[in-house]
Amino acid sequence: MKRIALYAALLTALWGAMPAYADGFHYDIDVTSELELDNEGKVMGVRQVWDYAPEITNIMLESMDVISDQSLDELGLDMMKDLKKLGYFVDFRVDGADINHSEVEDYDILLPSEKQLELQMFHPFAEPVDIKGKRLVIDMADPDGTGILRHASAASVNLPDALKSQCRVSLEKKQDPNNAATYVHGDPVQLVTIDCT
Repeated sequence: MKRIALYAALLTALWGAMPAYADGFHYDIDVTSELELDNEGKVMGVRQVWDYAPEITNIMLESMDVISDQSLDELGLDMMKDLKKLGYFVDFRVDGADINHSEVEDYDILLPSEKQLELQMFHPFAEPVDIKGKRLVIDMADPDGTGILRHASAASVNLPDALKSQCRVSLEKKQDPNNAATYVHGDPVQLVTIDCT
C-alpha cells in the first residue's frame, strides 16, 4: 500500500478546499497533558493527547481506501515525521530557561470515533528536571498558525500525585485566533503554567 502522506499536505488541502477563508481559517486541536516523574520525583517528560477537529479528521482520512490499523500507522508515521521537523509544536521552560527535549519515539494514532483522530505522544526531556519550587511552562504553537492548540481547562493538565499538593495549574490566554486583525500566526494561543513555588 502506498504511504499516506496526508499530514504533510494538510495545509495544501485546506487552502485548496477552502480558498474563501484565506488566512482566517483555523482548525482546533484539543490538548491534554500529563507530567511523568522518575523515581526521584523529577519530571522525565510530558505525555500529550491531541484530539483533532472533525473537519480536519475528514480531510486526513478522505484518501484512505480502507481505514485500518495499517493505514492509521502509516498516517501516524507521516504525521510524526512532519511534527519532528516543526519541533512538535511545543516548547518547555522552567523559570524562563528552555528545556531540551528529545525526539518523540513513543506515539500512537487512534480513531476512537469516526469523527475525531487522536494523536498520543510522549515528549521525553533530555534530562529529568526538578520543578519543585519552580514554574514549568508549556508553550504550544503551530508555526503556520493554522492549527490552534489549546487545553480546554486547567483540568486538562494532569499532575502526578507527588506534585498535586504543591503545584497548581493555570492557563493564560495569549491571543484570540478568531480576531483576524490581531491574531499573530505562529504565536501561542495559550500558555500552560505549572507553578510549584
